[in-house]
Amino acid sequence: MSNKRPAPGQLPLNFVPVKSTPKKVRIRHKPYTQYPAPRLEAEASHIWVGTEEGALLLPKLKAFDRNPEYGPNSGCSRLMRWERAVSLDLNPPAELGPYLVEIDKDLLHPWHGQAAINLVDKALLARWNASFLGFLGSPAHSSDDFTVPAWVISELCDILGLSEAVSFVHSAVHFDTDSLCVVERATTWLSYPVIPRQTDIVVSFKLFCAARAATEVVAYFLASLLRDFFNDGSHSVCIVNIAVVIDNGCSVGFVAFRNIRQDWFASVQTTPWFDIVCGWPEAFFSTWPLCDDDLGAPDQVEHTIVTARSLAAL
Repeated sequence: MSNKRPAPGQLPLNFVPVKSTPKKVRIRHKPYTQYPAPRLEAEASHIWVGTEEGALLLPKLKAFDRNPEYGPNSGCSRLMRWERAVSLDLNPPAELGPYLVEIDKDLLHPWHGQAAINLVDKALLARWNASFLGFLGSPAHSSDDFTVPAWVISELCDILGLSEAVSFVHSAVHFDTDSLCVVERATTWLSYPVIPRQTDIVVSFKLFCAARAATEVVAYFLASLLRDFFNDGSHSVCIVNIAVVIDNGCSVGFVAFRNIRQDWFASVQTTPWFDIVCGWPEAFFSTWPLCDDDLGAPDQVEHTIVTARSLAAL
């Protein structure tokens, strides 16, 4: 067997994985770079204004996003990418130009046409934390129960700013939604004013669900994270801030936690269903379903991290 080190992103032909390795590390072929926080609309999967003309152009916009011939799309808006492609004679679709210019002029909010939730009421959030922790510490809660009480979801939806009342037929709620989450120590986030100094970890997330059910799904996801931390021994855990943007096909955001068990983050490094994020040595990601290569693709992880940090920079 040759001792020559393979090139980055490659494995030697005679490579044999060692089954006894407790941590599965995937080789990612695209290195990450830490982009500066861009304008939020630059990182949207579907920049969308609800007009008939926009509906007709949406398939072309998606095709433009996915076509690598027009250059990278991280760290720039669609308009910037289109103009760059024009300047380089890459011949992007000409009909997209006027529409992207109008979107750029019309944006009164970075996520125009989408629901942005940011900087929740800290007093309401503190009361919700206390109520939910009280339930988790009561005999009514079982650590084997993966549902969340409907009142917990409804109250959190109110805190997130829903204008419509949320009601559930059953007293307990469970959503099985494809998801991606990235866990980081809070020390890498403390430069953002919205992250309190006492924060222990920040979880960036992307949830794939229909927009009409997005807020309920986000609320369940956040509540289930807190429940899992509680069941894992962090009995004083609480959420200290939340920000999320709800798009047509997915919801992206971050949630900051305090009072996490001291050795919890170290345990992530040896948990088989967490992978390290290349270029971010203190970041680990996981998917549901577990180890899903599509959900955990480099572009999905990168988009989740950059968008979450963009929300924190508002």
